Amino acid sequence: MNLLVGLSFLWLVLVVSASGCTQNSSSDLLKKPNPTLLEVAKLQQEDETLLRDIAPDQIMKLTKGMERYAEQAVMGARGDDHKVAALHAALVSSPQAGGLGIQYRAAATLSVADVFSKREANCLSFSLLFVAMARHVGLNAHLNNVQVPPTWVMNGEKLQFMRHVNVKVNLRFSRDDIVVDLDLTNYRAYYPQSLIDDDIAIAQYYNNLAMSTHESDAATPMQLALMRKAISIAPKQSYLWNNLAALYWRWSLPKVAEALYLQAARLEPKDMTAIWNLSELYRIGGQDELAGALALAAQGYRDSNPYYQYRLAVLEYSDQNFEQAAHRIERAIEKQPEEKRFYRMAADIYQRLGLTKKWQQAQSQL
Repeated sequence: MNLLVGLSFLWLVLVVSASGCTQNSSSDLLKKPNPTLLEVAKLQQEDETLLRDIAPDQIMKLTKGMERYAEQAVMGARGDDHKVAALHAALVSSPQAGGLGIQYRAAATLSVADVFSKREANCLSFSLLFVAMARHVGLNAHLNNVQVPPTWVMNGEKLQFMRHVNVKVNLRFSRDDIVVDLDLTNYRAYYPQSLIDDDIAIAQYYNNLAMSTHESDAATPMQLALMRKAISIAPKQSYLWNNLAALYWRWSLPKVAEALYLQAARLEPKDMTAIWNLSELYRIGGQDELAGALALAAQGYRDSNPYYQYRLAVLEYSDQNFEQAAHRIERAIEKQPEEKRFYRMAADIYQRLGLTKKWQQAQSQL
């Protein structure tokens, strides 16, 4: 699947044991988060110092030159639909065709001014830019959260769950609207979606910055500051609490991480990311019964994850259960066929099984 669907990152833990149950039972298993430990989510004085160059009101701010560019892009366009098309073309068409030629880059969480100058963006930053410009030229544009099919990316040893946002423009004198996306090939009108306030998108912006700057195993003060800023803007977004919990877990503070994960699950009982991470936290902490019950609750979510299937394939391979390993790695490839490490694993398995044709097919993908 094309990773143009990427938006904000949810840090996950690879679960190595599980079975099945209903999601509804998970809320009965969880205690209330310790309110004292939740205090770590509040902005600190030092956070404002670290974030002085990333002010919320600057993220979507257009320069005078950008305003003129938007005005010129839609000059002569009649009707909102033609204005939308003209503005989109001005941003994404090649310089040879008279556009900026903005390109997708997953890590390019940039302010709209930086997107304009660097001509690269992820889906969030592009959407922020388009909304800001569209509103300047009189269009009724909104940020739109899209629930794309589950998509995961392995970043080093960390697993990231991808989200997606695009733009909806309501047309005057019509019941219709237009969707604007950096990559419409991965968008489907039937995907569940909902308009979001600018504040929610700005919080996602800070979240992206925090979750994409992990150069070491230890969380940095800047990452914590970014996540606390995100929560201060959108405190009801469960995935923000989940991500802050992941940072504190990396700081070897499991009690704090537990409280934050519990808060995420409390805000959104169907947040299987938090349930999954709690099950792993409890498993590592020796609370096997609770860990198992929560793992059961997250079964469907977990089984849809190709990297979970990959992990099971590795375990089966280690135990020399090569046929089961083949079954697992084939499920992983089916769900995410562009992941090279799956084919490397498949080639090793097929070689052990003596499946020369399948081994050759796997090798051809490397």
